[in-house]
Amino acid sequence: WTTMPDMVLPEGGGVGGDEAWYVAACGAKIAARALSRVAAYTTIDLEDGTEASGTGGTTFQQRTGAILVAPKDRWIWIGTQTGTMTRLLVNDLKGWSNRGMDNSGVTALAMDGKGKEIAVGGKDGSLRFIGNTSCDVDDKAVFEGHQTQVSAVAWHPKKGEVATGDLNGQVLIRTRRGGKTKRALAVLGASVRCLAFHPKGDWIAIGDSEGRLTLWDPDKGDQLAEATVEGKLKGVHDILVLDKGKRIVAACGGKELVSFDVSEVGK
Repeated sequence: WTTMPDMVLPEGGGVGGDEAWYVAACGAKIAARALSRVAAYTTIDLEDGTEASGTGGTTFQQRTGAILVAPKDRWIWIGTQTGTMTRLLVNDLKGWSNRGMDNSGVTALAMDGKGKEIAVGGKDGSLRFIGNTSCDVDDKAVFEGHQTQVSAVAWHPKKGEVATGDLNGQVLIRTRRGGKTKRALAVLGASVRCLAFHPKGDWIAIGDSEGRLTLWDPDKGDQLAEATVEGKLKGVHDILVLDKGKRIVAACGGKELVSFDVSEVGK
């Protein structure tokens, strides 16, 4: 999983609700979580249950906006709602470095397929980039386009493109180099909660605040299929694509995991 609150956020709370825990898996052995209210972080060894706790950022009272685990490197990135990126070692949660992103807050994170760069979505609607190993912020690549905060980010697996979604339901697919908008998609009447590409880039899946999972052609901009999660507690908070793109598991409101056969979505 990437970023997934394990409890339902208040209506209109969006990413970074006061009581939301952000959960991320680090390989098969380590999980990490961050409490958004106080920027306190915990790692859990999934084999023996031992935990390590700590804090990151420049001040303890910063709120967590997003969490990302780099499994191969065994460190965690924490983005705060005041615009700071902190890298912590999984073993002891000691901070290696802090970087200011020069925005009004970090609200979404995604790492490219090679593990070299992280796309950072901002509360101000911007898209920025930071090196996973170097921790260098690319000051020349600051892409605007969203009128409200970026709530989800995903890298195209085959092309140098990044998709961003916002609280108004807009999704932009842009080139990493230059920030040219290749495609604009729209989810009606809902906020974008999560994004995920097919392993070969055949489609992009969008989960929204109304409990809908929609599949789109990222090149033509056509909606291919739609499924709705039934029940009182709406919202698709995160998406995991499995079996070479044949199955999607969605983390939904009410702490439910719903599995979709892609060939059956919309039927």
